[in-house]
Amino acid sequence: MKKKHHYEKSEKNETDNRSAMYSALAMFTQVGLVMFSTIAVSLLIGYFLDNWLDTTPLFIITMSVLGIVASIRNMYYTLTRDFRKPKDKVKNEEE
Repeated sequence: MKKKHHYEKSEKNETDNRSAMYSALAMFTQVGLVMFSTIAVSLLIGYFLDNWLDTTPLFIITMSVLGIVASIRNMYYTLTRDFRKPKDKVKNEEE
């Protein structure tokens, strides 16, 4: 039987920590990109609607508020997605 060395455990822990760090970094990058793109697209839609209908501040303000609300909603669901998964698995196992 081969004896395990103490550095083998530390290498595994370091790999697990690095994996968790990259996972968190990916999640926060996704949140940032989704928030930016949601707000940018809604502002562009508002801008083009204002130019088309000649109602200068109305649709930019309306669409920017909707974009901010939608981006906050998307951020909430993205950040809480990992916490909801175990509950869904438990419900499926009970059925």
